[in-house]
Amino acid sequence: MPDEQDVTVREGTIFTLEKSKEGFDALKETFKAVSDAFDRGDSLKGLTLISDHIIAPTNSLFGFFMTLANSYDVVFGEELLKSLLTKLKAIDAIIDTLEKETDDGNLVEVGDVLRFDYFDALTELENVIPELIEKFRTCPAKELDEY
Repeated sequence: MPDEQDVTVREGTIFTLEKSKEGFDALKETFKAVSDAFDRGDSLKGLTLISDHIIAPTNSLFGFFMTLANSYDVVFGEELLKSLLTKLKAIDAIIDTLEKETDDGNLVEVGDVLRFDYFDALTELENVIPELIEKFRTCPAKELDEY
């Protein structure tokens, strides 16, 4: 990618969306590792993985997509925006469930929520990325071409 000063809003957003697959893949692998650790009874390992490799990436991911939703609603259009927000709301609800189950000490349930529910929610969010990219590519808004 060119120097940051040479990148338009459109180019930078498309690049970030395209590179986000790596982050999704890393989170999904960590979910499986956490679930496996809890299944083995190694709760310390599972909690460490959550702390070190899930919390910050999840917050960044959620923040990035919420920023997109709030800043570029006109680019996406009503239907895609609604779809994106629905997926983000589902992830937010899963995070609440994870916090509750962790507080209650249901660590195997935490692993299952990560491996199944959160994995599925991330996959749904990931599946909308090509549509987001296409909207950025084809949107005629001139402000997307500013540096």
